[in-house]
Amino acid sequence: MLRNLPILDRLSRWPRSQLWALFAALTLAVAVADWLSGERYTVYVLYFPIVALSCWLLGFRAAIVFSFFGSILWIVDDIFSPPEPIPYLAKYWQASTRFVVFIAFAYALNRLNRAMKHEYHLSHFDELTGLSNRATLFGSGPRDLARCRRTGQPLTAIFIDLDEFKKVNDQRGHAEGDRVLQVVADCVRYTSRKSDLMARIGGDEFVILAADMNFESARTFTHRLLKNLRTAMSKGKWPVTFSIGAATYNFPPDTVDELIKTADELMYTVKRTKKDSVRHELIDPVGDGEGFTGAQGACVVV
Repeated sequence: MLRNLPILDRLSRWPRSQLWALFAALTLAVAVADWLSGERYTVYVLYFPIVALSCWLLGFRAAIVFSFFGSILWIVDDIFSPPEPIPYLAKYWQASTRFVVFIAFAYALNRLNRAMKHEYHLSHFDELTGLSNRATLFGSGPRDLARCRRTGQPLTAIFIDLDEFKKVNDQRGHAEGDRVLQVVADCVRYTSRKSDLMARIGGDEFVILAADMNFESARTFTHRLLKNLRTAMSKGKWPVTFSIGAATYNFPPDTVDELIKTADELMYTVKRTKKDSVRHELIDPVGDGEGFTGAQGACVVV
């Protein structure tokens, strides 16, 4: 995809003011090259990549500006160094048609860019809640896991399941159920750090991967998360509680699957016993680091 091209990736990190200056300078450079080359070389086609890049990185309005700028410079070149006498009306007509071609080209590219961004969003984020989806969790999670393994930092996986969520759908309708999921997602976003990976991976199941979060920090975090979720459900008068499993690894395992599986099992421990609480365990490696024990430390947040 175009978004994965190295040149676009680098340029997308530039400040917008620098991009405007760059494209303006390139447009002037093409105009000078076109004037110096006369009719011997076809230089004007270089306006097209400038319009394309400005449209992709700055938007359709920027493409209109540089299309107009390039068309004006093209007129100036024709006036001061015409290959043969051409009536001024014809020059303006040519400039107008060039401008229209530039705009049509930029418009098509802008629509393509929007379609690709929409496709990217649908494939990486949950449409209802705006959180990451399962594919993103298992696609981006390994990077956090590998970094924590490399630097020796802890990692906490938190699995959240909604209790009695089916009652909301059955008694108040699916629209109300969607509202509950959106509020839960808002609580997760509000409570979590920006660096945490937050995902909705099932109908009423959410996961948080928190890199560099140790056992004590995770205990405080899960306590605050459960408190915020209870407050939100109380305000909405929804009969929903939460079973939450949290696993903190001092040395994370090889795969995200194992992280999620451990947190999932802790969540089911809560669900089978009392619900509306958190089961949080500290998992440490044993021996040479090839295997993992059960809980080395544990707490229950009620």
